[in-house]
Amino acid sequence: MNDNKFAFIICYTDRRLLDECLFYIKSLEVPVNFEIEIITINEAESMAAGYNAAMKSTDAKYKVYLHQDVFIVRKRFLMDCLVIFNSDSQIGAMGLIGCKHIPENASAFDHWDIGACYSSNAVRMIKLVDKFEKGMHDAEAIDGMIIVTVVDIPWREDIFDAWDFYDISQSIEIRRRGYRLVVPHQKEPWCIHDCGASKLIQYDKYRKIFCKEYGYYYDDKLTVSDSRRELFNMCTFFEERAKMLLEKGQKFQVQSELREIGQAVLENNNLVMLMTCYQIDEMEKRQAHTLFWTDNMTFDDLREKWLELKFILRRIEFNMEADLEEKLWGYIQDGKYSAEAVLSGIIHAVTEKNKVMERMLFIADRHII
Repeated sequence: MNDNKFAFIICYTDRRLLDECLFYIKSLEVPVNFEIEIITINEAESMAAGYNAAMKSTDAKYKVYLHQDVFIVRKRFLMDCLVIFNSDSQIGAMGLIGCKHIPENASAFDHWDIGACYSSNAVRMIKLVDKFEKGMHDAEAIDGMIIVTVVDIPWREDIFDAWDFYDISQSIEIRRRGYRLVVPHQKEPWCIHDCGASKLIQYDKYRKIFCKEYGYYYDDKLTVSDSRRELFNMCTFFEERAKMLLEKGQKFQVQSELREIGQAVLENNNLVMLMTCYQIDEMEKRQAHTLFWTDNMTFDDLREKWLELKFILRRIEFNMEADLEEKLWGYIQDGKYSAEAVLSGIIHAVTEKNKVMERMLFIADRHII
């Protein structure tokens, strides 16, 4: 075991999100005499299976398991991890969101009560604030968006063969072996979780398995109702239809159908993205130009353009890259992004909206003068 090594372990399905996740990892301050390793797993059979394979492939003592859509903004994150683990040899793992007690019916995802995070709910960025004072808090479970371990305990891929409850199960497996789970106090959140709307389609299936395995009460109360499941299916159908229509250059048909669906788009992250781009398009038309959603753009073209803008604005907010405001101003001058698109990006993609807006206005004033 290499005591001076961190391994970042990421199961991914989306290369664009992974690249942004890696950008933030590579921006972290690395403690003296330490090294980092990055292990990415594409098309894993399950989260637990991917994590087990990666765990066995590295000699790093410190393993950071994280989602592809988690961006660590706390540059001293690795030093913080060392301070936490060095404070007590019985700490086996830490997370940034958790719960003091797993509820009787094991539905932990809506009972996280310790920790902090910047979170995207598909429409806007919100700051989940740490409710407690300084120090560390013991948890019965920690959220799988990011879990840092110093003990190698197998993930239960034998029963959790998909993407739900692997983290709650691992929390119990670690505590069963006598180790503590902790969530540190965060005056400001240490990471962004760009998760959007969660479908939870198989959540109850694996909650039932979890309850049986660990002695919790399965209450038959569906996390996802039948009517909501039908809504998910409808949104998935339209998502695929929209992609097909855009391949054929039928932008206005897609926009017409988005208007008909209305608020239902909130159940599907890709439809929220399309609706946001449609709103930008309408704002631009009122100014007699169309720059963002041009004719014959495919779904992938549009998504890449939106993600690039969103990620640039996030990096500006968290001071991740020098002169990024100038770069974005150049894109505006070149006609790649309109002022309307940038305004929409600030509204939807950042938390400190005034801060980012003031930075962009400062650059604009300097160039106009």
